[in-house]
Amino acid sequence: MTSANGNNNDEIKANILKIKAQIADLQDAKADALQEIILHNKVLRDAKKKNAAAKAAGENPAPSPEVEQARKHVRQNAHEVIELSKEITKLEKDSTQLEMQMYANGAPRPAAPDETLTVLLMTTNAEGDAKLNLDNEVRAIQENIRKSAHRDNIKFETRPAAQPLDLMDAINDVNPQVVQISGHGLPGDKIIMRAPDGKPSEVPLAAIVQVMMTAESVRLVLFNMCFTDDEAKAVVKYVEAAIGMSGPIGDDAAMVYFAQFYLSTGYAKSVKVAFEQAKAALMLLGIKEENTPVLYVKEGLDPAQIFLIKGNDDKDKNK
Repeated sequence: MTSANGNNNDEIKANILKIKAQIADLQDAKADALQEIILHNKVLRDAKKKNAAAKAAGENPAPSPEVEQARKHVRQNAHEVIELSKEITKLEKDSTQLEMQMYANGAPRPAAPDETLTVLLMTTNAEGDAKLNLDNEVRAIQENIRKSAHRDNIKFETRPAAQPLDLMDAINDVNPQVVQISGHGLPGDKIIMRAPDGKPSEVPLAAIVQVMMTAESVRLVLFNMCFTDDEAKAVVKYVEAAIGMSGPIGDDAAMVYFAQFYLSTGYAKSVKVAFEQAKAALMLLGIKEENTPVLYVKEGLDPAQIFLIKGNDDKDKNK
């Protein structure tokens, strides 16, 4: 079957493969630039320590050409990362549009990977913040995963009392497809995590986006935190989908919502269906916060076609 512009599906597939090869090359270049940033930031950190030690000894450290060069390299590589990310996003959108065109021409959709879905749940509650019932939330999610049809295909990892750097470390450690952060959020695009001393640590939106930009395994990000719709909207430039909260959300509402979301996911429902069924669970229990969760997806994607678990019968996915 041929498409409207005269290209058949074989030609479209060939173009998709070319685009994906370009994306792979750009991702390698971005990884190299990020590594350069890490190396030069180490130079800056070491220089800062030396300067602090010199000042403590009553010395006046002279400007270092090495430090200025490191700053220059950090700026150059940061700019390169931004530009490469923009190009990758554009190419991914082009690839998605071609795939949609190919499926519209009658090509079969690929089945979701038949492998373990790894979920990383990070809970964080700093000293002095209002206490959240995070233990019960984790318990409710685990119980509902065990109830689901595909419980054996879900690996559930938790990181309690999470600190800001734990987010990146945990993602690198377990390579999750789903990341959930549970804790406090603030208006003004900030979330609250636990500092090493236990006190609240404000993490800005830009930091969360930067982490997700480098999280290659992550497909879905869930923010169980008040006022996180901006966070969810921002990270879908780099992940397939994200759910945030448009305002405050209560402990009971959050527990019911996310427990049902994982139960639906464990029954091989799409992200769209899981999102709507989780809202329905709130309504069934008379918890009037069903409009607080908001779902965002990457441009060009359809949440009804995003499946995190492969069902035994692909026909069920259309129900």
